[in-house]
Amino acid sequence: MTSSHPQHLTWDDLDDLLMGTERSPVHVHLETCAECRQLAAADLDLVAQIQRLPQLSPRPGFADRVMVAVAVAGAAVTDRPAVRPSDRLPWLKAAAAIFTLGSLGTSLGWSLANQSLLVALRNDAIATMKGTAAQVVQTMGGLSQSTVVAALRDTVGGVGIGLLVTAIAAAYLAGLLSLQRLVTVPERAP
Repeated sequence: MTSSHPQHLTWDDLDDLLMGTERSPVHVHLETCAECRQLAAADLDLVAQIQRLPQLSPRPGFADRVMVAVAVAGAAVTDRPAVRPSDRLPWLKAAAAIFTLGSLGTSLGWSLANQSLLVALRNDAIATMKGTAAQVVQTMGGLSQSTVVAALRDTVGGVGIGLLVTAIAAAYLAGLLSLQRLVTVPERAP
């Protein structure tokens, strides 16, 4: 039991009881709780019944028969010609093309029908960007060029800038390789 207040035995307490490593509060609880005594007795009885079961082992040659079956199944798989999933379902390609063209057509139609809304959204975004840019310029205008350069140099340092550029280039390359891997359809080797 994990605490001194009255509660039933935990599974850990029952495991300790089976292994003979139980603590004295477990015995105290078993003396006062008929439900836990019954559970512990059933647990001990189950373990005793399992220990009386005969030990079974596989028949001789079992591993050899399994390996032969695995080798035959592996040969059967490699004898078949490689078939790409896209070759099996040509209608899936047609459905994807229709869906893509339909989506593009719907988007184009909505854009043509709602030009005034799009112009208003664009103008609002441009105004927001101009306001943000003005705030940045105003803030940066109060700093001298040497202060900004010194802050950057102290923050990243000469080696730090090189490492930063290298890390950005590596991340860009990794992104390109990942995108290429995601876009490429895997083919089975003959």
